[in-house]
Amino acid sequence: RSFVQSSLASVQPTTPVQPTTSVQPAASVQPTAPIQSAVPVQPAAPVQPTAPVQPAAPSDLTPSPIHGSTPE
Repeated sequence: RSFVQSSLASVQPTTPVQPTTSVQPAASVQPTAPIQSAVPVQPAAPVQPTAPVQPAAPSDLTPSPIHGSTPE
């Protein structure tokens, strides 16, 4: 009976080795996702050029100070 207990102990340590293999396939799936997200980042840059059009609005504020000098 003592021999059966010792044999079971050696069989258990072998099972934990299997879970480690499943970790490898998961790593290869991650690198593929980051590649797709990098593409959409480029189209976002062209949207910035539209900002320079805003500076034209400040020019409207210049005529307002002129009216303030007339009452003086």
